[in-house]
Amino acid sequence: MALLFLIDDDNDVLNMNKKYFEHEGYTVSIFKDAVSAINDLAHYSPDCIVLDIMMPGMNGYSALKKIQKITHAPVIFLTGKDSEDDRVEGLTSGADDYIIKPYSL
Repeated sequence: MALLFLIDDDNDVLNMNKKYFEHEGYTVSIFKDAVSAINDLAHYSPDCIVLDIMMPGMNGYSALKKIQKITHAPVIFLTGKDSEDDRVEGLTSGADDYIIKPYSL
């Protein structure tokens, strides 16, 4: 069973995505901040990471750099940053995909 890490400071987004992906058969770990998720990477090996960009403390870009030093799991940005420049920055920073909120599950 695939393990997903969902990292977002929005509880509604986390809970909605967790419920959806668990219903689809995934194991899901949710995190309200990037530091907690990065700490858990020492103990778990997720198959995919869905990461918000705009979070208090460590933002998604900084988190992505740290995550990539620990794991080769694909990272998908899920964010409200919707300009073309934002998408280019997200993908050139190393994200495997870039999804804009609001989105369809």
